[in-house]
Order: sequence, then structure tokens, then C-alpha cells
Amino acid sequence: MRKELRKIVCIALCAIAFGFSPQKAKSENAETELFSRITSLSKAGESKKVMALGNEFHNKYPSSSKRGEVYVIMAEHASSPDVSLKLYREASFRLKGNRSLDARLEVCRILQLASRWKELEEEARSAVALASDELRKADFMLHLARAYISEEEYEKCADLCEKVIKISDRPSHVLPSLLLLSHAERKMTGYSRGYFAILRDIISGFHQSENACSALYLLGRAYHERGDYNRAYSAYREVTKRFPRSPEASFASAKIATLENHHPKIVGFLPDEAFLKSLDKIDLTSYGPTEEDHIPKKLYYAIMLGPVAEKSDAVKIAHSIKNEFSPVKIVHSARGYAVYAGRLRDTKSASTMKIRLAEEMGYNGKIVRLRIDDNKTYIYGE
Repeated sequence: MRKELRKIVCIALCAIAFGFSPQKAKSENAETELFSRITSLSKAGESKKVMALGNEFHNKYPSSSKRGEVYVIMAEHASSPDVSLKLYREASFRLKGNRSLDARLEVCRILQLASRWKELEEEARSAVALASDELRKADFMLHLARAYISEEEYEKCADLCEKVIKISDRPSHVLPSLLLLSHAERKMTGYSRGYFAILRDIISGFHQSENACSALYLLGRAYHERGDYNRAYSAYREVTKRFPRSPEASFASAKIATLENHHPKIVGFLPDEAFLKSLDKIDLTSYGPTEEDHIPKKLYYAIMLGPVAEKSDAVKIAHSIKNEFSPVKIVHSARGYAVYAGRLRDTKSASTMKIRLAEEMGYNGKIVRLRIDDNKTYIYGE
């Protein structure tokens, strides 16, 4: 009997020495089980249950190493951008290394969608300093460039875009950098040699991408405003031929109609070296605005609110704004439920509505373009 007692005591002492505790093991198992439940509910799209169990997890296990990941999961299911922003920031504080940077990248995306440019500038600049991996650094540099161009800091934007192109050859980095660079170049130097060269590089290097579509339209518009009607017509025609379902195709078709009186011919439109050399480095010519002339009747602008995870939340938003900002429509997608308000003819009216929704209702929306063809509605980004 004494031998058995000694054996039990010896086992207990060894367990204490090695830090083993049945109660601790049970607690760890319960923690892991709760985390697994949260993960499973997230995959099933059960947003309300995810949020409830997430809060339960934080209350029960305040010292858990999994808290950062729980905050990330909760942020993905948050009912509003502000809540999501708060949760991602908590996650970035608790996570380490690249996982912390992943959370900060989501913060930047939300700030961009909400047009909170000063906050985006501060967040992105801070993350650029922390990122050691060049590709992750490029992600944050692009967000910083977007903030700069929205704040009319065109030189800073251009410098940053050139740095991104040097450190990354990924299309997801190079293409948006080139487009941002073209916008900055246009603002700084007009329809200059540099501007045409950038558009040519986008069209030639990424000829089937959405960015090439935008570059083609911008190239046609540049020719149009310079009075080069044959090249303008040819570039617009290429947009309608290569990207027939794009919003740019609707714009291009309308522009083609305005060129009929000039009897344009199809010619080569990509800027060659001879054409580029004929241009000034800085174009000081003043051109009239044409971007929103002749908008097709079936092309409109609206304000998108959301998406939110639950349909009931989208219904509440729609109900709160329908009297002042009609028509209002709820659209369900893989990302959740989004509310679309208004059907406006130009971006000035859309910007006014966006500001009113923010100031009067507290909703930070995004301007989108709608094209209606054959009773179908196509929605495009800002």
C-alpha cells in the first residue's frame, strides 16, 4: 500500500516539475474547442454567432495567444466598417510579423473605401516602415500613393509609384502603380510626353487587363482633346471592340458619335517614338473638359453603402435613407449585402449625395457606376 502511495506521489511531483496540470490541460482543450467553433461558424457565414462567441472567447481567455486571430475573424464579420476597423487594429496589435501586417493591410483597405485619406496616409506610412518584405512593402506603398493623389500630393504619389515598380514586378503592383503614375503625370505636366508614354506601356504590356481598358480610353480622350480625331476615334473603337461590356465602352461609344462630323479614319493609335519626341515634356495647353460630355443615357452613378454581413442590417440602412436618397436597392453578393442609393447623371451630383449621406446619416459610401443594358444592371467601382 505504501509503495502504491509513493508511486502516486512520485507521479504527481513529476507532473508538477514538468508543468503538467489536469486542470490546465482541460482549460487548453476548452480554449481550442471554442476557437475551432468560431472558425467553423465563420466558414458557414454565421456572422452573429461569430461575434457572440468571439466576445465570449476574449472574456474567458484574456491571455490566449489566439486572441489576435479571433479579432481577425470577427473583423471579417463585423456589421459596419468602423467596427471592422477597430477589430483589425486590435488584431494587428496582438499578432506578430506578417500576420500583424496582414491586419494592417485590411485597415488600409477600409480607410481607402471610406475615403479617409489622412488616416490612410498615416497608417500606410507607418506600415511601410515596419514591412521588411519588399512585396508587402509595395502593398502599403500603393495605399500611400492613393492617399497622396487624393490629397493632391502629385509629386509624392509619382515618386512612390516609381519605387513600387522598381521593387516589384507583380502585375497587381505594377498596373495600379502605372495608372496612378499616369494620373499624377497628367496633373503635373498635362498631355505630355511622359503621360502618353505611361499609357502606351500599360496598353502594350497588359493588353487584356481592366487597366489596359482604362488606359485605352484615357489615350483616346487625350487625342480627342488635342484635336487628333483619327487617333482618338481609333483608340475609342479599340475600347468598344476589346472591352465591349466595360463602362469605358459606353463612354467611348458616345465619344465616337461626337466625332462623326470629322469623318475620322482608322489609324495606328499607340504612341511611337516619333510621336513621343514631338511632344513637350510639359504640356501647358488648356483643353476644355470632355470627360463627362455625352454620357450615355443608360450609364448612371450611385452610392454604395456596405457591404454588411446580415440582410436585416442592409434593410435597416435602406429604410433609413429611402425617403431622402431614392431609388434604393439592396444587392446580395459573396461579400455580403450592399445598399445602392440614387441614380445620378454625373459625378458632381454623386459626390454631393456621398457627402450628404456622410454628414446627415453617418454613412460613408462609395461612388460606383451603373450601366443598364437589356434590363440587366452592371456595377463598376469608383
